Amino acid sequence: MKLIECHIENFGRLSDYTYEFSGGLNEFCHENGWGKSTLAAFIKVMLYGFNNEGRRDELENERKRYRPWQGGVYGGKLSFEAGGRRYLVERTFGVKASEDMFTLRYLDTNIECSDFSSCLGEDIFNIDAKSFLRTIYISQNDCEAEVTDAIHAKLGNLTEDTDDINNYDTVINGFKKLMNEMSPTRRTGSVYKLGEQLAAEKNELRNGSGVGEAISSLSTYRLEQKQKYDALSDELKDIAGRQQELGVYTVSYTHQTLQTN
Repeated sequence: MKLIECHIENFGRLSDYTYEFSGGLNEFCHENGWGKSTLAAFIKVMLYGFNNEGRRDELENERKRYRPWQGGVYGGKLSFEAGGRRYLVERTFGVKASEDMFTLRYLDTNIECSDFSSCLGEDIFNIDAKSFLRTIYISQNDCEAEVTDAIHAKLGNLTEDTDDINNYDTVINGFKKLMNEMSPTRRTGSVYKLGEQLAAEKNELRNGSGVGEAISSLSTYRLEQKQKYDALSDELKDIAGRQQELGVYTVSYTHQTLQTN
């Protein structure tokens, strides 16, 4: 799906506002209170409708929360591209859901169509509103990483090779196994065994039965193995750090962006 343009008649504090989306990243950098979160909420509502309509609290009930401050027509338009076609969806909202109006047209011909239902998001993304809010859409005031049944179903179609978390675990476990095998402190480690062999060679040399060249070669080999072990250790720490960063979400209260594909 690709967003083309939105026009807000009245939605929260925004009134008679039009924005044409460009390809790639679209940035909205304005002062606090301009309406960045309201704009993001408008796009979500155009795709899925309102959340928590049964709540009495106006902050939780989206229909009440975004009722126009200045009055007028409550709603707007959103044009987008999906499946190779361009569409225009228009919604107006009443006091309750039964008073809402929904129209879907082909953008190029302005002819009404029924390619999608009034719940566009589910038809286009194949996930419900709750899953949309946990994945594609990240709200400033409600940033959670909870996994829903729909997200589980989507992830079920992925192989283990495409799962970043599992890949990190596999690589780290492989590094740990290799480092244990090379350990300079474990008796079973190859570096430890080389140390014992080197000590034995030095002892033989002191007793007159060793060969200095063999010991020098063995020392060099042990040093190379130790360097490989140290390099693997550093790489393991780096991978572990990147794995930890996968679970971090940063929310900016003054800078909100929208991504279109």
